[in-house]
Amino acid sequence: MKRICIFLVALSVSFLTNSPCMSATSVGKPTPSQIQSDLIGHSLSEGIEDGYLPSYWKWRIEQGEISNFRIISVEKDTPNEYELTATMRLTALSGRAFDAKVKIYYVLRGGSGWQLEFVRSLGMTTVRTGRYDGCITYEYDSWFEATVIRNNCEIPIEVGGKRYAWVTTNRQECVRFSEEIPAHGSVRVYGFYSIDYCEVP
Repeated sequence: MKRICIFLVALSVSFLTNSPCMSATSVGKPTPSQIQSDLIGHSLSEGIEDGYLPSYWKWRIEQGEISNFRIISVEKDTPNEYELTATMRLTALSGRAFDAKVKIYYVLRGGSGWQLEFVRSLGMTTVRTGRYDGCITYEYDSWFEATVIRNNCEIPIEVGGKRYAWVTTNRQECVRFSEEIPAHGSVRVYGFYSIDYCEVP
């Protein structure tokens, strides 16, 4: 009789362990450290309509670039799907840094565990250090209706700002814009230009 009881208990444990429902719920959700590791190799766009950077610009996340990672909300949390919004800082070896807000979507795939299916940028903003502000001077040339931007330092500098230009005689257009200025170089951009940041590319 004792052998029969032991057999039935063992059979019950085996059934529960291999049950699809049990396996789906027993796999813990991705931790913040796991999510940061999973993000490596994924790419983000600026994620802002009418942003400073061109539409083809992408940031590919590399090892050691993520800091200040924080989950701010969870939109979906089911046995097979996990969708969350997070913020983080991305810093390249050059020192260029962005504060990013992202949407992260995980799915549970059979015996493979949680898989990061995609990440989407909800907005990336340049971290403004102020370190390179003294490198850039600019002046408006009213004759050519253009702004001349000069880089007075020995390293390339990316300048981001707003460009104001007359579309018609009574309507002015404001467009965010970025331009990489070569070392000791200059560029001429159409319209009046106000500078928001100066950072390494």
